[in-house]
Amino acid sequence: MRSRTFFRNEEGAAVVEFALVMPILALIIFGIIDFGRAFYTVNNIISAVREGARYGAILSTPMSVTGQREIRDRVRSVSQPFGGDSLRDEHIRIEFPNGEFVRVRVENYPFRPLTPIASALGVGTWPITRQATFRWERGT
Repeated sequence: MRSRTFFRNEEGAAVVEFALVMPILALIIFGIIDFGRAFYTVNNIISAVREGARYGAILSTPMSVTGQREIRDRVRSVSQPFGGDSLRDEHIRIEFPNGEFVRVRVENYPFRPLTPIASALGVGTWPITRQATFRWERGT
């Protein structure tokens, strides 16, 4: 009789099931958080380069050193990182194709996911590159 009650006792089964499911659930939750952060970061960089190109399009001399510094400052002021690095000058490139357009480009901005498994899989940093081009309005 005693052996029958020993095999029917299931008091610790819920704890064991929770211990088996919890790591998978945590990876899914952290993956969702990282995907949301990556989506926010890409949209943030797109908004920043668009604002920089728009600002450069209305400057009277965007090709000057002062104009380029103002455009870079504008891009950095609009960009608001969410748990990541701030934009630096080495990430921001300003070009003037044909002298008719102002192109602002953010290259190789490093996005680092929070999920620890990402670095174990070799995707510890994702480079993000975005650009925006506006016609130069020859502002005053």
